[in-house]
Amino acid sequence: MKVKKTKIIIIGLGVIGKKHLEAIDKVANAELVAVVDVNKKVKNYLDENVSFYNSIDELFNNEKVDGAIVSTPNNSHYNDVLNVIKYDCPVLVEKP
Repeated sequence: MKVKKTKIIIIGLGVIGKKHLEAIDKVANAELVAVVDVNKKVKNYLDENVSFYNSIDELFNNEKVDGAIVSTPNNSHYNDVLNVIKYDCPVLVEKP
């Protein structure tokens, strides 16, 4: 029986975002499907099957996901989380 994987996105692939990426890789039923970041160089850290977007809106216009992890700088958490919620997507954000 094939197990359905939970499709996860990471918003912000800095130091903490990379830790989340490593954690997702260790979970058998989770799959990183996309990353949102303003820095295009983070594409170098991604597998070829992981999509890259420059904005949350662009991502949600192209992907269907089960959950989001916001790991942007603390001062942008509020706006990023609100943007994810407007797409009715569960979101994890760490307490600053």
